[in-house]
Amino acid sequence: MRIQSSHLRGERGLDAYFTPVEAVLSLLEIEPTIPKRVLEPAAGDGAIVRPLRAARFDVVAQDIRDYGFTGCTIADYLTTPIPRGKFDALITNPPFKLAAEFAEKALSEVGYTALLLRTNFLESTTRLPFFRHSPPSKI
Repeated sequence: MRIQSSHLRGERGLDAYFTPVEAVLSLLEIEPTIPKRVLEPAAGDGAIVRPLRAARFDVVAQDIRDYGFTGCTIADYLTTPIPRGKFDALITNPPFKLAAEFAEKALSEVGYTALLLRTNFLESTTRLPFFRHSPPSKI
């Protein structure tokens, strides 16, 4: 049984691996105080957006590429500033190779950030300075 897939960096393209709905439902279960105005900047096929909207969150979806999710704005989150005060939270499953950059930007722009990532994101010594500066509050 294979738990995680592994690809060469060049084969991953935009690193689009969409989120299982169970991950979002689990987040909602363990985080009862998520702010209601949410940006999902790597919305992909809407896997995070749909359950959040069903739970009555006001979610804006954007992604760097069109994956066919209706209402998703095309934007590169890492180069597009988000308007101050428009969002209170950012919830996403970012491209793994850009996850630290997504986290750093989100932490500077919104009060609440949830990144749905593989646990091996925590294991890299190259991210140690980031974690020392911004330790995760929940894992």
